[in-house]
Amino acid sequence: MLLIGIQGVRGYSNPVITVVSSFAVWIIFCLISTLSIADIIIENKSGEDEAPMEIKGAETIGFDHASRLLEEGAVFIDVRMERDWDVGRIKGAVHLDFKEDFFVLYISDMLNHNTPIVFYCNSPLSFRGAMASFFAVKWGYTNIYFFRDGYYRWLAEDMPVELKLAFNEEP
Repeated sequence: MLLIGIQGVRGYSNPVITVVSSFAVWIIFCLISTLSIADIIIENKSGEDEAPMEIKGAETIGFDHASRLLEEGAVFIDVRMERDWDVGRIKGAVHLDFKEDFFVLYISDMLNHNTPIVFYCNSPLSFRGAMASFFAVKWGYTNIYFFRDGYYRWLAEDMPVELKLAFNEEP
């Protein structure tokens, strides 16, 4: 059995812990792997090595819109790798590593499907935020935002972040 949980989503005081068999997780990832990139992208006017500008069913947003959504209480989900999350993140964000535990969004009923959700990763050079936005739309979430500029832009704008500094660690 695999134990999966989400904690710390703003506005939800009781974390949901869902127990799923390894087989169910395997089935979900088999389904995910059958999709092609053409199913995700409307039109990629960016370079080949950049995330698409638009995702079907999601709204791609810039820094100003992302900061307004944070003020309005949208749920920010960081889909970067654990090591990136550990170094720093947008203040109040929830972590669901896209390759490790993102599927919990599919099997969990913790978030109302109309909840505004903002997905982000490091920068436009990462596809994780785009993929997460696509799957959330496919799974029935209706208020999805893709913050394409990501964490590095947020950091550059001197917005609220949570940082793990090396000298704060216990020996």
